[in-house]
Amino acid sequence: MNDLLISLSKYLFIAVKRLFRSKKNYDNKIGVLAFKFLGDTVFTIPAIELLIKKSLGKEITIFCFNDSKLIYEIYFANLNCVTLDKTELSFENRIPSFKLISLLRDYKPNKLFDLSCEYKTALASLFSGADELIGFNSKYFRWIFDSFSLKRETPHLIDMNLDPVKKYFNVNSYSFSINPENNRNLEGKILINPFAGWKAKEWNLDKIIKLASDLNFEYNVAIICEENKISADVVNKLLTLNINFILSNSVKNLIEELNRASLVISNDTGSIYIGYLLGKSTFTIYGPTNPKYSLPAGKNHSYIRHVVSCSPLDNKQYCYTYGGRNCSLNDCMKFLDYEIVKNNIFKFISEQRIPKRMKVS
Repeated sequence: MNDLLISLSKYLFIAVKRLFRSKKNYDNKIGVLAFKFLGDTVFTIPAIELLIKKSLGKEITIFCFNDSKLIYEIYFANLNCVTLDKTELSFENRIPSFKLISLLRDYKPNKLFDLSCEYKTALASLFSGADELIGFNSKYFRWIFDSFSLKRETPHLIDMNLDPVKKYFNVNSYSFSINPENNRNLEGKILINPFAGWKAKEWNLDKIIKLASDLNFEYNVAIICEENKISADVVNKLLTLNINFILSNSVKNLIEELNRASLVISNDTGSIYIGYLLGKSTFTIYGPTNPKYSLPAGKNHSYIRHVVSCSPLDNKQYCYTYGGRNCSLNDCMKFLDYEIVKNNIFKFISEQRIPKRMKVS
């Protein structure tokens, strides 16, 4: 049945692509669809960097979410972005975004790279009118693209985004530098973000607060999170324990605070990967997701996890409950021992040569 569906879609996609292909595209224009959330935006940067190097003299425009533009500006100078709000490109329904299609047809790119790997961006590519479509996705969308890479199952997420660009330009390997270590700022705060994209990826909040309290005796520590994530009871507890906390009201503010830090401690979430991009040391607490897919590279980055029988296999990004979203037990986080986490973090801080707090006599 699947093979029949793929065969039928082949002729449908080819016919639609020919019907909507524009005859007035600009040879010097390249579009990139990169509709990713915070951490995943960081993982597209090497692919975009390679595309820029291979397309000298071409105008490149990134179509992305508003917050992603702020992340790209950390690494790229003068990168042209066209942004959409998340509400304008919901992935929850099956109708392609007419606004995105309109933006693409007005832009008239000669080449369009889809790094989003979503069915809606694949369909938007189909109606874009671009002369060449390059991207990666599941096998059901292969006939949309002129140069297609099957979405890989193996790590790292950076390599997943690089695949279609490397294939198009016939590049076997690509070395990139995404971690400016000269920006480590060892005199900055240790920032701890207790939250994540979904609940199952979060270690116990009380344990996070206890960790912040224990670290606070020796180091300059602050908990950072979005304003709407923290309750009045938690605020009172932090005040009682004399723990600094920062309520971030925007991605711009988050980037500013991370840029002043020396170390970022968090679950598997965007704060870690933005910190990585900014050149900060990072320590990640992993649970139902596989660190092999997202762990920042280098000696300034470490992690801890508690492996249980249902933890992700080596070649799987998530456990079988879709990264814990459908898990009622959450044992991988529940049984992650506090003392082991604390000792590993104190050891990592020492290795990173982060100075202790000046004691007032």
